[in-house]
Amino acid sequence: MMKERVYIVPLRDAWKGTYKTRAKRAVSIIINFMRRHMKEEDVKIGQHLNKHIWERGIKNPPRKVKVRALEYNDEVWVELFDKKFPFEEKQEKVKKESKEEEKKEDIKTEVEKKEKTEEKSEKEVKKVEKNKIEEKKAKKAESGKKESYKEKVEKEVKKESEKGTKGKVEKENKEKKAESKKSSGKK
Repeated sequence: MMKERVYIVPLRDAWKGTYKTRAKRAVSIIINFMRRHMKEEDVKIGQHLNKHIWERGIKNPPRKVKVRALEYNDEVWVELFDKKFPFEEKQEKVKKESKEEEKKEDIKTEVEKKEKTEEKSEKEVKKVEKNKIEEKKAKKAESGKKESYKEKVEKEVKKESEKGTKGKVEKENKEKKAESKKSSGKK
């Protein structure tokens, strides 16, 4: 079982020796502190913690450091409190890659489903069009005679009045045109 703990490690003892060995001594203080508190001999210091200690040079390391210690595979890993361990970063990369692969698979299945539904809808549209054509042929066969111009105009007026898109003025204009054509045809 992994133990994870947070410590504030005092590094004031690093300042007791010569100024040329302070950062090195700070690293050894952290290692000894972790051995004492985590009760493991093998201690690894993370890169972010190491950079933080050496950031201001060998002469001026920090006076204290807040760290996160994790026991992992019979080793104690120590890292700055707000940073991640290297093995955690690798695990996250693997998880991200697996999620991306799952998304790609989901997208492929969605595309296949859409293609199937489009094929079905195209077939249905063709069936509907065929039915309409057959209905028109059946109507023509039933009527068997040609409609006069007046009858056609009356049907159009009825359709427009049902839709409610055309006004009364347009209806009247069509009726007048139909009457004028009738009267001109009689002469």
